[in-house]
Amino acid sequence: MFNTITCAVGAALAMAVGVNGAAAACLNEEDMRRGIIVTFENQSSVAMRRTQTGLVEVTESYAAEDLTIKFTGQHGLYFTEEVTLRAAQPEDASRLEIVFDEASSALPAPAVGTFWSGNTTNIFPDGVKRSELYDVFFLDAPVTRISGCDYETIHAVVEYRWPNDDYGASLLYAYLPALDTAYILSSSSSIAETGMNIPVAIEPATF
Repeated sequence: MFNTITCAVGAALAMAVGVNGAAAACLNEEDMRRGIIVTFENQSSVAMRRTQTGLVEVTESYAAEDLTIKFTGQHGLYFTEEVTLRAAQPEDASRLEIVFDEASSALPAPAVGTFWSGNTTNIFPDGVKRSELYDVFFLDAPVTRISGCDYETIHAVVEYRWPNDDYGASLLYAYLPALDTAYILSSSSSIAETGMNIPVAIEPATF
């Protein structure tokens, strides 16, 4: 899946870099603490906010599916919790806890050329546990020009595999160092593949 998803990078980013909205002040860490939102060509969006503990809350809203999911983790990539939101409230029956076998301090900060592989445990609401393999590759990427600003960008290819299931998933993220967060560009799995998410705007969010 790594080869498949990286083959689509060039074409997708050529489209993304060409998008240029109305000029506006470029976002920074202060905006991240207040919350920002990235809107995509397909009308889906992702809201991101830095918590007081330094983690990033990533709330993905999918226009085509009327679905909203909130993820929490370091750098908007190393997620330790996932939950579906209904009417903006967490649906406890959907909550998934992800426990990394290594301490959070051992997880590498995103940097071009870095690779990390490790084990996690998925813990479901009923207490059932599932072993998971997590790989991340950080790759060079073109600058993202969006809403009148240029943002240095690193591609992160995240691969999930479950040893006890014949199933895996690969996700391509755009990580923005200036904001220390990432948004998803595409995903593929053993059973399905999405199109590319083309970002068209990035702006302060209103929560």
